[in-house]
Amino acid sequence: MQESKKMDAHKAMNAEMQKLFKATALIDVIGKSKKLITLKPSTPCSVVIKTLWSNKIRSVILAEPKDNLHMDKISFVDYIDIVSYLLSKVVKDGKFVNASFSDKKVSDSFFKTAAKDIANHSQRLKFGRVKISDNLFDGAMQLVKGSKRVAVVDDKDHLVNILTHTDCIGFLQKHAAEQKPKSFKNTIAKLHLGSQVISVSEDVNTVQSLLLMHNYKFSALPIIADDGFIVSVLSCRDIKVLLADDKLSLQALAIPALDFVKIARKVAMSSSTKAQYPFFWCKTDSTVELVINRIAATHVHRLVIVNEKKEALGVVSASDLLAYLLA
Repeated sequence: MQESKKMDAHKAMNAEMQKLFKATALIDVIGKSKKLITLKPSTPCSVVIKTLWSNKIRSVILAEPKDNLHMDKISFVDYIDIVSYLLSKVVKDGKFVNASFSDKKVSDSFFKTAAKDIANHSQRLKFGRVKISDNLFDGAMQLVKGSKRVAVVDDKDHLVNILTHTDCIGFLQKHAAEQKPKSFKNTIAKLHLGSQVISVSEDVNTVQSLLLMHNYKFSALPIIADDGFIVSVLSCRDIKVLLADDKLSLQALAIPALDFVKIARKVAMSSSTKAQYPFFWCKTDSTVELVINRIAATHVHRLVIVNEKKEALGVVSASDLLAYLLA
């Protein structure tokens, strides 16, 4: 009986959210068009990383100016692709080729690699496609089905905008503030939201951590102390550290992941307290509304679920939320 009530409540929430998303024009959420950041396919990897970092974006469009962003002529490159390509240069037959860390030829070759040779190297960047005239539900369901981002095109199939998880979470945040739906007061524990956490200890080196992340098809990985306390999260975006200091280069991959994050985020760590690095979290008794607000405010894609001792219990992502609310 209890399980039946939960299923009925979930169906009611789905119906409510589907109706809302279907009644909302995509253009009203993301606008008719926006200035999209593009690079030429021949752009070197070093410039790609700097472009992603400086513009606070996760992927960039590769296109020749003459092609006017026609979908048949463009591709995308993401931090995930860069990490995948990087691992292909320093990992052979499942083993780490430590000598390559300090090999200047390998380092130079990596940074000079053309963006077109890195695009979709991970084979994980499935992009959906919708028309600007479609409703928000059409685009959001592309994300639910596994697309990382959704290309929004005009009638001539030219790219005019991109729909992301962040856009949908922002829309839900606005809806929560204006309509205050009762369903958003449910806790993530009650709704069984979240997935298993895969983590590494703080002494595991960076390349091992990135390889684990790659194998599990994650884009971030919690770093856990010996006592189970979560101290930080390593993200694909942290590879910007490779350009932060010319002396580091690929050698930075040999240092512990926590030290790598420390350099990447440039935050001082106190030796007198538990070495903790900024990460975003929630608890099992956090409400759906709180999770939505925290993801929207921080522009991250996931929150680590922790207990009172800050031990990692799981992860809840923007994808989890959209799938639960719409699917």
